[in-house]
Amino acid sequence: MQGRPIRLKISARNMERLYWMLFVSPVIIYLLVNIFSLGVDQFWSGIISVPALYSLPVLLLLYTVHEALHVVAGLIIGVKISSFDFGFDKGSLSITCGCREEISIYGYQLMLLLPFMVLTPILAGLAYFNDPYIWLMMLAFSTSGCAFDLTLSMGLIGIPGHTRLIPELSSENGLVFLKGTS
Repeated sequence: MQGRPIRLKISARNMERLYWMLFVSPVIIYLLVNIFSLGVDQFWSGIISVPALYSLPVLLLLYTVHEALHVVAGLIIGVKISSFDFGFDKGSLSITCGCREEISIYGYQLMLLLPFMVLTPILAGLAYFNDPYIWLMMLAFSTSGCAFDLTLSMGLIGIPGHTRLIPELSSENGLVFLKGTS
Protein backbone atom coordinates (compact mmCIF):
# COMPACT_ATOMS: atom_id res chain seq x y z
CA MET A 1 0.00 0.00 0.00
CA GLN A 2 1.26 3.47 -0.90
CA GLY A 3 1.57 5.98 1.95
CA ARG A 4 2.50 9.62 1.88
CA PRO A 5 5.79 10.67 0.26
CA ILE A 6 8.78 11.09 2.56
CA ARG A 7 10.58 14.38 1.97
CA LEU A 8 14.36 14.22 2.18
CA LYS A 9 16.18 16.77 4.31
CA ILE A 10 18.10 18.07 1.28
CA SER A 11 16.75 19.98 -1.71
CA ALA A 12 17.06 18.59 -5.24
CA ARG A 13 19.48 21.35 -6.20
CA ASN A 14 21.70 20.81 -3.15
CA MET A 15 21.53 17.05 -3.63
CA GLU A 16 22.75 17.44 -7.21
CA ARG A 17 25.56 19.80 -6.14
CA LEU A 18 26.66 17.48 -3.34
CA TYR A 19 26.58 14.49 -5.68
CA TRP A 20 28.81 16.10 -8.30
CA MET A 21 31.19 17.41 -5.63
CA LEU A 22 31.52 13.92 -4.13
CA PHE A 23 31.77 12.34 -7.59
CA VAL A 24 34.54 14.57 -8.95
CA SER A 25 36.58 15.64 -5.91
CA PRO A 26 38.27 12.29 -5.03
CA VAL A 27 39.65 11.96 -8.55
CA ILE A 28 40.75 15.61 -8.65
CA ILE A 29 42.49 15.27 -5.28
CA TYR A 30 44.18 12.07 -6.45
CA LEU A 31 45.41 13.78 -9.63
CA LEU A 32 46.65 16.90 -7.85
CA VAL A 33 48.50 14.96 -5.14
CA ASN A 34 50.20 12.72 -7.70
CA ILE A 35 51.08 15.50 -10.13
CA PHE A 36 52.62 17.65 -7.38
CA SER A 37 54.50 14.75 -5.78
CA LEU A 38 55.71 13.03 -8.98
CA GLY A 39 55.78 15.80 -11.53
CA VAL A 40 53.78 15.86 -14.75
CA ASP A 41 56.21 13.76 -16.82
CA GLN A 42 56.56 10.94 -14.29
CA PHE A 43 52.82 11.00 -13.53
CA TRP A 44 51.93 10.77 -17.25
CA SER A 45 54.39 7.92 -17.82
CA GLY A 46 52.74 6.09 -14.88
CA ILE A 47 49.29 6.61 -16.38
CA ILE A 48 50.26 5.03 -19.71
CA SER A 49 52.34 2.25 -18.15
CA VAL A 50 51.35 -1.41 -18.38
CA PRO A 51 50.44 -1.74 -14.64
CA ALA A 52 48.08 1.22 -14.99
CA LEU A 53 46.38 -0.54 -17.91
CA TYR A 54 45.81 -3.55 -15.64
CA SER A 55 43.72 -1.25 -13.48
CA LEU A 56 40.83 -1.24 -15.99
CA PRO A 57 39.75 -4.82 -15.19
CA VAL A 58 40.34 -4.09 -11.50
CA LEU A 59 38.07 -1.05 -11.79
CA LEU A 60 35.32 -3.14 -13.42
CA LEU A 61 35.69 -5.72 -10.67
CA LEU A 62 35.57 -2.96 -8.06
CA TYR A 63 32.25 -1.63 -9.36
CA THR A 64 30.85 -5.17 -9.59
CA VAL A 65 31.83 -5.78 -5.95
CA HIS A 66 30.33 -2.39 -5.01
CA GLU A 67 26.94 -3.33 -6.47
CA ALA A 68 27.16 -6.84 -4.99
CA LEU A 69 27.68 -5.29 -1.54
CA HIS A 70 24.38 -3.41 -1.97
CA VAL A 71 22.73 -6.79 -2.57
CA VAL A 72 24.52 -8.35 0.42
CA ALA A 73 23.26 -5.52 2.65
CA GLY A 74 19.76 -6.07 1.28
CA LEU A 75 19.97 -9.78 2.05
CA ILE A 76 21.14 -8.96 5.59
CA ILE A 77 18.02 -6.85 6.18
CA GLY A 78 15.75 -9.46 4.57
CA VAL A 79 15.16 -8.19 1.03
CA LYS A 80 14.44 -10.89 -1.57
CA ILE A 81 17.10 -11.20 -4.27
CA SER A 82 14.39 -10.94 -6.97
CA SER A 83 13.51 -7.40 -5.88
CA PHE A 84 16.83 -5.91 -7.05
CA ASP A 85 17.28 -4.10 -10.38
CA PHE A 86 20.60 -3.21 -12.00
CA GLY A 87 21.23 -0.62 -14.68
CA PHE A 88 23.13 2.46 -15.79
CA ASP A 89 21.98 6.00 -15.06
CA LYS A 90 23.11 8.35 -17.83
CA GLY A 91 22.27 11.45 -15.79
CA SER A 92 24.61 10.61 -12.93
CA LEU A 93 27.04 8.49 -15.00
CA SER A 94 26.68 5.63 -12.55
CA ILE A 95 25.93 1.93 -12.40
CA THR A 96 22.80 1.50 -10.30
CA CYS A 97 21.33 -1.13 -8.04
CA GLY A 98 17.71 -0.52 -7.09
CA CYS A 99 15.34 -2.29 -4.72
CA ARG A 100 11.55 -2.57 -5.20
CA GLU A 101 10.77 -3.86 -1.72
CA GLU A 102 9.60 -2.01 1.38
CA ILE A 103 12.41 -1.42 3.90
CA SER A 104 13.16 0.80 6.88
CA ILE A 105 15.36 3.90 6.77
CA TYR A 106 17.95 2.01 8.86
CA GLY A 107 17.96 -0.85 6.36
CA TYR A 108 18.18 1.54 3.44
CA GLN A 109 21.12 3.38 4.99
CA LEU A 110 22.91 0.04 5.48
CA MET A 111 22.25 -0.80 1.82
CA LEU A 112 23.58 2.60 0.75
CA LEU A 113 26.70 2.68 2.93
CA LEU A 114 27.95 -0.94 3.07
CA PRO A 115 30.08 -0.64 -0.12
CA PHE A 116 31.76 2.51 1.22
CA MET A 117 32.31 0.96 4.68
CA VAL A 118 33.83 -2.23 3.24
CA LEU A 119 35.79 -1.06 0.19
CA THR A 120 37.39 2.09 1.64
CA PRO A 121 39.46 0.35 4.36
CA ILE A 122 40.34 -2.56 2.05
CA LEU A 123 41.61 -0.26 -0.73
CA ALA A 124 43.42 2.00 1.75
CA GLY A 125 45.14 -1.09 3.21
CA LEU A 126 46.10 -2.34 -0.23
CA ALA A 127 47.54 1.10 -1.05
CA TYR A 128 49.52 1.12 2.18
CA PHE A 129 50.94 -2.41 1.87
CA ASN A 130 51.23 -2.73 -1.94
CA ASP A 131 51.65 -0.51 -4.98
CA PRO A 132 50.11 2.78 -3.79
CA TYR A 133 49.82 4.18 -7.30
CA ILE A 134 47.16 1.74 -8.52
CA TRP A 135 45.36 1.20 -5.21
CA LEU A 136 45.07 4.91 -4.41
CA MET A 137 43.62 5.39 -7.89
CA MET A 138 41.11 2.60 -7.16
CA LEU A 139 40.31 4.24 -3.81
CA ALA A 140 39.61 7.55 -5.57
CA PHE A 141 37.37 5.84 -8.16
CA SER A 142 35.62 3.80 -5.46
CA THR A 143 34.89 6.91 -3.42
CA SER A 144 33.55 8.61 -6.56
CA GLY A 145 31.39 5.54 -7.16
CA CYS A 146 29.91 5.98 -3.69
CA ALA A 147 28.93 9.63 -4.35
CA PHE A 148 25.23 8.95 -4.91
CA ASP A 149 25.06 6.56 -1.94
CA LEU A 150 26.70 9.11 0.36
CA THR A 151 24.54 11.97 -0.93
CA LEU A 152 21.30 10.06 -0.47
CA SER A 153 22.38 8.85 2.97
CA MET A 154 23.00 12.46 4.02
CA GLY A 155 19.51 13.37 2.77
CA LEU A 156 18.02 10.71 5.06
CA ILE A 157 19.53 12.22 8.21
CA GLY A 158 16.76 13.40 10.50
CA ILE A 159 14.08 11.02 9.23
CA PRO A 160 13.06 8.51 11.95
CA GLY A 161 14.87 5.19 11.37
CA HIS A 162 11.76 3.05 11.75
CA THR A 163 10.05 4.84 8.82
CA ARG A 164 9.22 2.37 6.05
CA LEU A 165 9.81 3.24 2.40
CA ILE A 166 10.28 1.89 -1.09
CA PRO A 167 13.61 3.24 -2.39
CA GLU A 168 12.32 5.18 -5.39
CA LEU A 169 13.35 8.81 -5.63
CA SER A 170 11.17 11.48 -7.15
CA SER A 171 11.47 15.23 -7.30
CA GLU A 172 8.88 18.01 -7.36
CA ASN A 173 9.17 21.77 -6.89
CA GLY A 174 12.86 21.47 -6.02
CA LEU A 175 12.20 18.94 -3.24
CA VAL A 176 13.27 15.27 -3.20
CA PHE A 177 10.91 12.51 -2.05
CA LEU A 178 10.98 8.77 -1.43
CA LYS A 179 7.89 6.58 -1.64
CA GLY A 180 6.52 6.09 1.85
CA THR A 181 4.51 3.03 2.83
CA SER A 182 1.79 2.54 5.36
